[in-house]
Amino acid sequence: MRLRSSRLRWLALAVLYNVIDDTGPDAFEPGMDVRLALAILFAMSDGDRGPFEDYWNGLRDPLAYTDRDGEREYVRHTRARTNLSGIARRVGLEMTVQLMASLSKGQKAKRDRISG
Repeated sequence: MRLRSSRLRWLALAVLYNVIDDTGPDAFEPGMDVRLALAILFAMSDGDRGPFEDYWNGLRDPLAYTDRDGEREYVRHTRARTNLSGIARRVGLEMTVQLMASLSKGQKAKRDRISG
């Protein structure tokens, strides 16, 4: 069985999307799943490393400038979701409500909206 690139792209985005939901206020070292998902998506991208690096660094950043767990969690989630939207755009997708719902449920949407 051959894996289509659109399916691989969706699976990699699903990994990154669900890691955000599992992230708390504390920084952590992303696992191989995040590394692989970022590598796959970067290989499919237009070559702009910015959102990929910031997604990675945002998970690892201790956010020392905030003093409450709720603030750190909010900043970490917002930063990661913003960068995930940038990553999706770099691989030809817009982060629509339908796409986010499919990523969170682990079920591919019937039709991905291709940009450009």
